[in-house]
Amino acid sequence: MNEETNWPRGLKRTKTREAVYSILTDEILPVSANVVSDKLHSIGMPICLSTIYRVLDSFCKYGLAHKTVLSDTQTALFDISPNRHTHYAVCCNCHCMTPIDICPVEVASQEASVEKSNFHILGHNFELYGYCDDCFKKTKKTH
Repeated sequence: MNEETNWPRGLKRTKTREAVYSILTDEILPVSANVVSDKLHSIGMPICLSTIYRVLDSFCKYGLAHKTVLSDTQTALFDISPNRHTHYAVCCNCHCMTPIDICPVEVASQEASVEKSNFHILGHNFELYGYCDDCFKKTKKTH
């Protein structure tokens, strides 16, 4: 992904923002601000967690990143989102995340004719909760 073409107009480029952006682009799955902080510390850029949250919030405001709040932990996770719309299945035990290839909300809204009922959808959140295969096997052994 070319950083130059994805940087939004009006969002000032700073060393901190570029470092956070670089970390997010290296991640396959969404990450928390704490993970971003740990990775910044590991490369010698100790940045205050409140600053990281401000950077992530500005990325979301400018459409550069997407924020997901997992309802089972209330943890905010962030990922780079140009042209990407992804939902996840989240393990209730180990909290691993598996991307879902389709958007069930878009399918449901089209089938329910939401678009035809004078309702304009701005966004949605959707996560599935259950157990990954490893955790499911462990729970079956204990019962």
